[in-house]
Amino acid sequence: MTVRPSGTPLFTFASALWCLDYMFNLAAHGCGGVNMETDVNQLGFISHYSPIVHDANGVCSARPEYYGMLAFAMAGHGELIKVSIEKIEVNPKLDENHFSKPEIPVAPNAK
Repeated sequence: MTVRPSGTPLFTFASALWCLDYMFNLAAHGCGGVNMETDVNQLGFISHYSPIVHDANGVCSARPEYYGMLAFAMAGHGELIKVSIEKIEVNPKLDENHFSKPEIPVAPNAK
């Protein structure tokens, strides 16, 4: 699945995040490596998932998935720690004229 149908910055950023999330999800389940589909696939055309592509002139360019892989390579060292997050109710405080910013305590429990 790719989330970059139009090439807009929002979708390209989402594609990079999708790849990063996918790789961390695989790592969390004990996967020792990932083979992303690259360049010309088994059907003879350049895959939409390919992190690096070559144009008709042979010029290479990086797609968003490449940057997701790069982020994983830079951040994917060490040990994964499971974290649980509890849902809390937030009620904005009222002052005389306006709503003030809600106070949100954040305390994830590392296990």
